Amino acid sequence: MTTKQLTLITFLVALLYTVVRYGYFKGVTAADFPLYLMNKVTAISGLLLFALSGIQANSTKRLHTGLAALTLIFIHVMASLVLLSEGYFEAFYDSVNKQMVWKAQISMLSGILAFTCVLILLRATDNSKSDHAFSLIPGLGRWVLVLVFLHMVSMATDHWITPERWPGTMPPITLISVLICILCFAFSIWKKSKLRI
Repeated sequence: MTTKQLTLITFLVALLYTVVRYGYFKGVTAADFPLYLMNKVTAISGLLLFALSGIQANSTKRLHTGLAALTLIFIHVMASLVLLSEGYFEAFYDSVNKQMVWKAQISMLSGILAFTCVLILLRATDNSKSDHAFSLIPGLGRWVLVLVFLHMVSMATDHWITPERWPGTMPPITLISVLICILCFAFSIWKKSKLRI
């Protein structure tokens, strides 16, 4: 499968999930589709592609898949900056002084650091290096996963542990993102231990 095909399939799956969960079951209006819902689509599809880039067969495919992930993540970052307001993210702000609460600040900081690490990781990718190397900068990919995990967990609400409140019984994208981070981190540790054998 080519990088373009993988990117398109990943994006369409994320788009379908978002439209069904948030549009159909939760009732988010069509007016919020262009930016609010698409922000969710780019976030989860970017994370999925970043995760998939780590298991590509060679460094060229890792680079191309990583660049696709970076593009979607960049769109997510820009859209989030535009949307960042009490109207869209009420839980991020103190109801009295209207300032961002500490959990939201941690979420934003970890997201910024994760994006920065992705930039560094891709900038350092060198196609001349071994195709068998699991990580071209050992450990940095796992730091991205840790930071994204922190980014998501800082947004956690009690809805995560109350499936009966999930629209259409479909888990929120933030929770799915956390599970992706955990699975990818565990896989990277397993892969690293296997290479040492």
